[in-house]
Amino acid sequence: MVPAQWGQRRAVERDRYRNIYQRGYEAGRREAVRDARSRRGGDYRRHDGYRRGWRGPAAELNAYRQGFADGYQASFGRVNRAWRNTYPGRGYPGASYAYSPAGQRGFEAGYREGRKAARSNDRYDPRREKKYRQGDDGYNRRYGSRDRYKQEYRAAFQAGYDRGYREGRW
Repeated sequence: MVPAQWGQRRAVERDRYRNIYQRGYEAGRREAVRDARSRRGGDYRRHDGYRRGWRGPAAELNAYRQGFADGYQASFGRVNRAWRNTYPGRGYPGASYAYSPAGQRGFEAGYREGRKAARSNDRYDPRREKKYRQGDDGYNRRYGSRDRYKQEYRAAFQAGYDRGYREGRW
């Protein structure tokens, strides 16, 4: 082989490894988004895509794994924070646990009512809303006591109303 061909061959191999890395990166990113949204831990090594994701020589497998790990780590924290901050039932005062049925329903109903009030130039008053006053929308006895459900529902409703009212003003 002529020295010029060596450079070409290295460039082709470099591109091949770059493409394999990129495939791994995208696969890791997809798994991170899925894990963050379903509240599974942030460990990329437990995925089959990482362990057996590429069939080929060891150098190609390493490139794929490195891409998978980088994509997963780059996306998991970002998506996890964004999902946690926008997903109903999280971050409102008075919630006994993050994803209670009362919290989800209350936040969603409050958000809708808050946006509606802001868009129609009504005053900010979540307590005048019928669903807030009743506080038991979607209650089922499997959820525990009705009073506890109402307490969580109303706290989440206020948080949702607040966010919806602020966003509806834009």
